[in-house]
Amino acid sequence: MIHIELIGLPGSGKTTVINQLCHKFSDFTTDQDVINDNLVQNNSIQQTLFRSSYIQQIIIWLLWRQIYRDLYFTAFCKSNINFSKSILDVSEHSDIEQEYHLQLLKDSAARYEFCRQFMNGYILIDEGLAHYGASAVHANSGAEYLKSVPTPDYLIVLRADARTCFTRQVARTKKRSATIRNLSEEDAINRLKLYDEEISEVASILSTFGAEVVETDANKSVNEIVSTISDKVRQ
Repeated sequence: MIHIELIGLPGSGKTTVINQLCHKFSDFTTDQDVINDNLVQNNSIQQTLFRSSYIQQIIIWLLWRQIYRDLYFTAFCKSNINFSKSILDVSEHSDIEQEYHLQLLKDSAARYEFCRQFMNGYILIDEGLAHYGASAVHANSGAEYLKSVPTPDYLIVLRADARTCFTRQVARTKKRSATIRNLSEEDAINRLKLYDEEISEVASILSTFGAEVVETDANKSVNEIVSTISDKVRQ
């Protein structure tokens, strides 16, 4: 499995870039697609009476939340023995509500482990384990946390202006990042600027651990960004 993580400010366009990569290149797959495809196949959901995609999504979500997430999170922790302690330290000092943050980290670890067992090609992860390294840096335990998780083969950093990202976040209120959800405009922009510094620290740490860091300007066209990433990881 070639592990590729995208990291950047909320609103920088990570999800759009990932979707375009998967649309243009069949050998790029998201972690969510791997989970969906395997849960459908392994549980024969497509052969049930519930043939609508909406019902399938509900069943997959229930299977993942109630059974598979805990199973693969446990498997991940066995392979990464310092992770459980690390995420407690990070969440305790995070500016996101602790229990919510723990659930995000747990889900991310389980998704990674699931993909590691089922995927051989290029796997694209948005808001994965490296992404939460920014919270670890914020909690002054960035290196310790990042040592406790698998280093991505490639870390794609989307650079974007904090004010532009805030404007995009305001436009999509229902999906606004938890990092800035309850902040005033000034406080939110300042938090995004700090977040950008934390992302730089994550990239610096992971590069010393062996990750190839690829930085690209989020103001470029999506096609340009997609081509840059594709060319880099296929060298």
